[in-house]
Amino acid sequence: MNLSNKYYQHADGVVSLVESNQLSLNKNQPFILIKTLYCGVCNSDIKEIRGERISRRDFGHEIVGVIISSNVYANRVGNYVTLDPHIPVERNTGFSSYMCISGTKDHLEKALIIIPSGNSVYILSEPLACAYHAVNRLLGNSQGVNKILVYGAGTFGYLIYLILKKMGKDVCIGNRSVDRLNDLQKYNLIENKHVDPNGKKYDALFLTESVIGVETIDSIFHKISETATILLFGAVKQDEPLNLYEVRNNELVSKIHYKNKVLTMVGNSGATTCDFSQSIDFIKQNSNELKKIITNISDLASGLRHIQNMVNGQYSFGKHVIELQKDSKDVNPIETTLHLTVVDHPSTSRKLNFLNPDLEHVNSCIDLYKHFSKKWLWRGKLNWLDSDWIKHFNNEHVIFKLIMFENSIIGFFEIQLSTPTTIKIKYIAILDDFIGQGLAADIMSEIKRIAIEMKVTELLVQTRSCDHNNALNYYLRQGFAIQHIENIEVML
Repeated sequence: MNLSNKYYQHADGVVSLVESNQLSLNKNQPFILIKTLYCGVCNSDIKEIRGERISRRDFGHEIVGVIISSNVYANRVGNYVTLDPHIPVERNTGFSSYMCISGTKDHLEKALIIIPSGNSVYILSEPLACAYHAVNRLLGNSQGVNKILVYGAGTFGYLIYLILKKMGKDVCIGNRSVDRLNDLQKYNLIENKHVDPNGKKYDALFLTESVIGVETIDSIFHKISETATILLFGAVKQDEPLNLYEVRNNELVSKIHYKNKVLTMVGNSGATTCDFSQSIDFIKQNSNELKKIITNISDLASGLRHIQNMVNGQYSFGKHVIELQKDSKDVNPIETTLHLTVVDHPSTSRKLNFLNPDLEHVNSCIDLYKHFSKKWLWRGKLNWLDSDWIKHFNNEHVIFKLIMFENSIIGFFEIQLSTPTTIKIKYIAILDDFIGQGLAADIMSEIKRIAIEMKVTELLVQTRSCDHNNALNYYLRQGFAIQHIENIEVML
């Protein structure tokens, strides 16, 4: 597939920015194409670049995007989505202008979670889902939990703390060094009373450091009760004693006797669809508070330097986000050509009449074209003379029809015979007062009728991102499928 795509790639600990006009897409299997708006930088991304990732590789997974094409979910085009990276699908990195996801239809549906908007705060959907999963795991496997410590004051630690705080739990947050705790207070994310004080004992503990083990437990052993419940959130090395690796990755619950205490170890990994639902609801209700943890939003170029600094060990507080594209109509819009093979005879129009224009209709055509050109950036016929229009009407390769509703001209459509077996739809336009009345289906039925009458086998249509918001979705519902995407320059 040809399109202008910028993305990050990494090798040997170095991140680079690449620009390409190619995106791998297998049209023979279910796929969804996403225009990526934002991608959050996760600590797992940094570890993957360094070659230190213990678990799966999923570079660039905290995304906010909008679906622009699919061969199985055409009705979802235009939906804002985030990604559940735990579902087995094939995809390119989320640090990319466009992300193509392929796999089974069922997996695609589960992997892309619909979100209310393209706001950058929704890059927290996946981290929050993982945080909710951890909270649900601990609370569901413990009894009589009163005092809770979240140990590890990174983004995940803060999100778990915030969920518990909103639940009304007695929760504190701690960290090996005071720097992160100071930053949380600096950004007004926690109050001093929620910072772990010396001498307090906890009966539940979340270990949210990036890598955890027995040494982590030893470092806070004096803070936990004799029968504490400990949730293993961070990654665990395979050779850790106490069977921590198996407990964590397989989400087991194991009681162990360790240094005269009976500890309940709760494994934790990933997130479920239910966790994502809780996460998105939480963002809706607490978006202003959550935005505080997003401390930096960068474009691809400046974000590259920031990520490389993190890879090289530079401490950086908060969630950092890469903005891939603007959530607005493109100045250089995408022009999409869709393809359909006509296989049956459609019903004819009942509401509309279609008129072949002649000289007396030239002024109406000029007025309509000027009206539509202001809205949809049409330029090709703006300077035409009357003679140009008449010549166009008489072109044997062009079919130009005025659309009549109750004896009034409300729009027009134009189709062109590209080859003896292919028709290209150039324009379909009706006045605003008639949009939303179901007339578009009648217009398309007339076009298909003409196509069958001319014995063509293909209909092609081009639609741009500066056309009507529902244009692409409408064509996809009519049975068209995306064949080609390219960037074109529109002269304003």
